[in-house]
Amino acid sequence: MVNTVRRKGTLLFPVVAALAVAAEPAPAPVAVRYAPADGEAFVAASAVTRTSTIGEKAPKTDVSKKKSRVVARRTEQGFENAVTVLSTRFEHEGHPIASPVFAAMADLELTYRLDADGRLLAVSGYEKLADALKAKFPPAISQAMAPLLDYRSIRLRDEAEYRERYEEFIGKTFTPGTAQASAKAYALPYGGTIPLYVITEAGLNDRGPRRRLELRQTFGSDAEKLAAAHAGVDAGALLAAAKNVKAAPPKNYLTAAVEGSGAIVLEPDTLFIVSRNSSADIALEIAQPPKEPLKVSLREVREFTSRRETEP
Repeated sequence: MVNTVRRKGTLLFPVVAALAVAAEPAPAPVAVRYAPADGEAFVAASAVTRTSTIGEKAPKTDVSKKKSRVVARRTEQGFENAVTVLSTRFEHEGHPIASPVFAAMADLELTYRLDADGRLLAVSGYEKLADALKAKFPPAISQAMAPLLDYRSIRLRDEAEYRERYEEFIGKTFTPGTAQASAKAYALPYGGTIPLYVITEAGLNDRGPRRRLELRQTFGSDAEKLAAAHAGVDAGALLAAAKNVKAAPPKNYLTAAVEGSGAIVLEPDTLFIVSRNSSADIALEIAQPPKEPLKVSLREVREFTSRRETEP
């Protein structure tokens, strides 16, 4: 469920003469659909920076980065996009973490099978990791690492990443100059989900060869607080949008709060995401009897860009 609120503008009329001014037409809604050209290739790069403070300990920062090449392929059922992992990197406190698994993932070829609307059906190709380990490392290393390869967790992570990045927009309509209230399930860092309320303000840039939607999002787990910061947006609309959101916070979480913002630039006619960036602050209070509850705070910054190979 989505609630749309039109932002009010201000018109200044000169008082020196009575002029008949035609009212500016209301902006037309812009529908988003997944429709990449067959064979279109692009390079996608993502980075996640997470700074966590657990109890009284000093903050720690982890950074994960990934770069992939994607080729869209149309099929009778939808799409089978070929994804080649170009590089993966993990840093802890500014120091790179070396891992045979990260090295083995370089050049790994995956297949993302999508339906006709662009929704993810399955991802395959992770079973090739074992062969990649054998090809890139001596037998002693590849044999030692093989039992540690958890294909399922890597696949689930990548599937969740795709759904979070793209499926939020499939089939949606945005009207420039308006704000929409929506809700979704937010995955907490250590497991479980809570409802997340989102206000999306839309703008349209149609000056270039491809028109682009420019979306600004503000989100939080407190509907009342989020609505209070946005004139014209009612908390009731946010709560109604979350009616069908399925959330399951862990039982040992006493409190879980999230707030943040983000910006997305996408092409509505193809759902090509030019960039998607966000910053979120997460505060958790976790029961650990007989000890005092553990307080955890995290700041998570996500960055994503993609560029067609045919573009400079």
